[in-house]
Amino acid sequence: MLQQAPPQELCIEGFSEAAVLVPVIRRRHGITLGYTLRHDEMPTHAGQISFPGGCRAPSDADLTATALREAAEELGLEPADVEVAGRIDDVPSTIGFVITPIVGWIDDPPEFPADPREVQLYFEVDLEELAAPANFVDAGEREIAGKRYPLPEYHVAGQRIWGATARITQRFLQIVGLA
Repeated sequence: MLQQAPPQELCIEGFSEAAVLVPVIRRRHGITLGYTLRHDEMPTHAGQISFPGGCRAPSDADLTATALREAAEELGLEPADVEVAGRIDDVPSTIGFVITPIVGWIDDPPEFPADPREVQLYFEVDLEELAAPANFVDAGEREIAGKRYPLPEYHVAGQRIWGATARITQRFLQIVGLA
């Protein structure tokens, strides 16, 4: 699936490296994407919807290791339980990060023991629900580091997914043929 779409890698001067895990969950009832609502007291992106992830640590071998480490810290997800499928296009954030999304398949996991200091809520959204035109809003464009990027939004599961997380979601849906 991801081999057909080589990822666009970004390097923006002054921006820090970060990675997120795009958890693609195989459930009995279908395929979902897993999201977190960041705790209101987090230093960055407080109270926002995100994929589990964060800044690359010096001890991380690569950005895949960053995404898996962060998912373990935030959700209690064991790296061995993730089948890494690859990466998709890097996404810049408005606060100076280049985010590398790592896509990982997870087979019907039990409820994640999310870290309450970081994660206020973990929820999943069915891919079909994400792809439904009624749940999508084109909110225009935004300039980041001199380049214009789309501002998609998804209104699903009682949540508003926007910003970098929505751009990652949109690109994932495009790659799998649902956008």
